[in-house]
Amino acid sequence: MTKHNKKFEDIVLVLIIVSSIMLAIDNPNNNPNVPAMIVLKYIDVVFTILFFIEASIKVIAKGCIKNNLGPVRPYLSNAWN
Repeated sequence: MTKHNKKFEDIVLVLIIVSSIMLAIDNPNNNPNVPAMIVLKYIDVVFTILFFIEASIKVIAKGCIKNNLGPVRPYLSNAWN
C-alpha cells in the first residue's frame, strides 16, 4: 500500500492553479520592460524550479521508469506525468 502525503499534493495543486492564473495574465503583446512583466518572468522561473523539484521528489519516491516497489507505479509510467 502506498502512502500519500496530502499536504504535498495540496501544495502542488495550489502551485498548478497559481501557475495557470499567471499564464492567463501573461500576454505576448505586453511590453516586456514593464515592471509587472519582469516580475512575472521571475515568478515563471520560480514555478519552473518548484515543478522540477516536485517531479524529482516523485521520481525518487516512485522510480522513474521501472521499480521494484510492488503496487507503486513508476512516475513516468503514468501518461499524466
